[in-house]
Amino acid sequence: MIESFRVTKIRENKIEITEDMIIKEIPFTININGRDMVTLVSSPNDLEDLTAGFLFTSGMITMESDINISIDYNEGKAYLILEENNKNILFNRLYTGKEEGILYYKLYDMNRKKISSDLSVTYVQIIEFMKDFQLRDRMFAQTGGAHSAAIGSKEKGILFFREDIGRHNAIDKAIGAAWAKKIHMKDTFIITSGRVSSELVLKCEISGIPLIISKSAPTSQAVDLARNAGIILVGLVRGNNMNIYSEYDRIIL
Repeated sequence: MIESFRVTKIRENKIEITEDMIIKEIPFTININGRDMVTLVSSPNDLEDLTAGFLFTSGMITMESDINISIDYNEGKAYLILEENNKNILFNRLYTGKEEGILYYKLYDMNRKKISSDLSVTYVQIIEFMKDFQLRDRMFAQTGGAHSAAIGSKEKGILFFREDIGRHNAIDKAIGAAWAKKIHMKDTFIITSGRVSSELVLKCEISGIPLIISKSAPTSQAVDLARNAGIILVGLVRGNNMNIYSEYDRIIL
């Protein structure tokens, strides 16, 4: 996960030659039915979770799917077999060209229904969830180059915590870990260290996650999607402060 590099640091006009911890990055390819379908730039940890989460949030598998993922860590590849009737989604993907990840345009066109959940949480619980989340964020503390995400429940707090160089990968890893344990997503929340984009809201909509918590801000499209999907979206959670962008009546003050 981390490599040590010799670097030159300048602090208060003073030069120091020292060792610095740098987060690892690898190209990670998902091979489906014998074909390389997508390559993600990721950290080399929790790759089974990343594969499952990516497929689940892309609509290629469901909570009921039974798949066998084989990871070749030397090659940086995941191998699995999927039913052929899923392949149509695989061939309709858009690359944003930046660090925004992969968008499946069919997801924007699908018939949407509001997430079926009566989940509500208190203002104090959100603060406590975020405090716990940040205490676990050791990779960022060491390198300054990691994103993190977590899946939790109102009753038990954080259940799965995952890190990656990309916020989308961290989200997929956390969701993939929950998927592997067959967690009922309608009773969960997700916390992310990064900005909440429309793609992240879509991942939660597909997964059935009714609450998104972030220490950063959302985009306008993310707010619109959250309101339409009935997802509670809470951003800029810092200290005792937060913004509630949707479903505000489900946050108990």
